Amino acid sequence: VDNIPFIQRKTCALALAVSLNFRESQILEKLEQIV
Repeated sequence: VDNIPFIQRKTCALALAVSLNFRESQILEKLEQIV
């Protein structure tokens, strides 16, 4: 039972990191288009 919250936290952190990386790449693409 103790492992479930840990796994959920890990998954949430992973999803957050992925979304941040995705946003970063989108921003970089927009900057490249401007330049």
